[in-house]
Amino acid sequence: MADDPSSRVHVAELTYPTPKTLITFAMIIQAFSKLESLIQMSIAGIGQLDLSKVLILTRNISYTGKRDVLFALLTEVNLDAEQQQQIRGFLDAADKYSTVRNHIAHSVWVAGARPDSIKPMSVAIRYGKLKYQGVLEEERDYTEAELIAIADKLAIISNSYVDFLKRSGFTASIERNIEEIISRNSSSLGDKQ
Repeated sequence: MADDPSSRVHVAELTYPTPKTLITFAMIIQAFSKLESLIQMSIAGIGQLDLSKVLILTRNISYTGKRDVLFALLTEVNLDAEQQQQIRGFLDAADKYSTVRNHIAHSVWVAGARPDSIKPMSVAIRYGKLKYQGVLEEERDYTEAELIAIADKLAIISNSYVDFLKRSGFTASIERNIEEIISRNSSSLGDKQ
């Protein structure tokens, strides 16, 4: 007889993360926000597009959607293969942590199986199938130290991406774009005050 999954179900008591964990959650979310902005700036800089239009067109697109737009654009522009690989490398490295980012934003947290650990609890529906997460004892949990390590890795990735954009010369066109946006908006802001 097959192992009955219900025998492994453990509904833990909801846990309110510690203040330090909540700060770490914020750091992880902020790292992905920064990466989303860098993706938008990359689309504008690499595609030689107006940044304000890119911001408008990608506003309601998810992180993954923005990343996919950039990856598609990389195949359409004359960009050195090594530079393309570096951009993909930064975002692929960050993608390893997108699941924990999504759980931080959309799941409640319960006590994990290991001492001083927590894990996300949620319900997902994919392709018409229901999946519970966080109810089996063997599911992934995180200690505070592991979450801090993830936040640190994401900070390194995003800072390295910024350095790459500067070294590659893409920030010059991005900075011109930002200056134009500020110039356009500052005149319109003055009219509204």
